[in-house]
Amino acid sequence: MIIETLSCDICGQKEPYSINPIHEHPELELGGVPVNIWTPEYNLQTCQELQIDSTKRGIQRFHTLLPIRLDENVCSSEGDTPLIKIGEFYLKDESNNPTGSFKDRGIAALVSEAHSYGIKRIAIPSTGNAAIS
Repeated sequence: MIIETLSCDICGQKEPYSINPIHEHPELELGGVPVNIWTPEYNLQTCQELQIDSTKRGIQRFHTLLPIRLDENVCSSEGDTPLIKIGEFYLKDESNNPTGSFKDRGIAALVSEAHSYGIKRIAIPSTGNAAIS
């Protein structure tokens, strides 16, 4: 699955995917920063093309399904969480993630993508699990 374009949720304009698309809405500023809300448009694969790599651990097993390349130096065991059946439902036990938070998967993907662009510092506005992850 690959992100091909970004679609602006404000005006509908489409931009080629990049980490910092050049498209602004100055009329919607927050603290002097123009606001944009983007929706990624994916090149979706068919179910027959989707494969899980059982030689990898955590979210790395699903690298063929993700729109970004996961950095093996960033990702460890995020997502190695068991399914627990309760009645007819399944629950993921997120306490098995490195920090015990479901946000570990997303942060590993975010840091992987930032690393692929050469970004060396990331700030997370968080009062909880996202910052810990």
